[in-house]
Amino acid sequence: MYKDPYSFLQISKNATEDEVLRAYNRLRAKYSEERFLPGDEGRIAAENLTHLEQAYNDAMAELSQRRSYNSYGSKFGDIENLIKAGKLELAQQELDELDERTAEWHYVQSIVFYRKNWYSECLKQLDFAIMIEPANQKYLDAKARLKEFLYGPNSPVFNAGQQGQNGRQGQYQNQQQSQYREQRQMGGGLCGESDEACCMNTLLTLCCCQMMGGCR
Repeated sequence: MYKDPYSFLQISKNATEDEVLRAYNRLRAKYSEERFLPGDEGRIAAENLTHLEQAYNDAMAELSQRRSYNSYGSKFGDIENLIKAGKLELAQQELDELDERTAEWHYVQSIVFYRKNWYSECLKQLDFAIMIEPANQKYLDAKARLKEFLYGPNSPVFNAGQQGQNGRQGQYQNQQQSQYREQRQMGGGLCGESDEACCMNTLLTLCCCQMMGGCR
């Protein structure tokens, strides 16, 4: 059963990306041949092929995250503190000065956009982070929380859609609510001052607590 990617790949936890790739190719060739064997031996080989893909993705994601932290770990920590202090423009300047757009860079950028109420752009940045590291659970969880915040029935964004634009009251159909949210996402202001605590609890606080490996 697949548990630890390095154990499954039969390599050291300090393995390089080249070593991960070589182990992946070796095991893929092995299991691809063995899956045609009769009985349990073929079944287990076929299952191992599936586990192999997950192990490879997990190992590469961890290596990428480790490389990103070694290069920019302290910098991301400084940017995190600026975000928590509400100094979004300074945080953006610090992000713009980083040359490499790693998955973590896009993740931190998504939090800056979230604080600005630019929810559509926030979601795009999370998509970029996941595209680079598809197995990173932190990014996947952040996206799931953001989508729940934007489209869940208890979200302030959903309720703002029900109230309508320019203070107009009344109930909207689901399609109208969706269109309203799309039109307003880049304009900000859907979460007013009274909604700030809700915003923080739904994404920012949870995300920031997970940045760079956990709450400090």
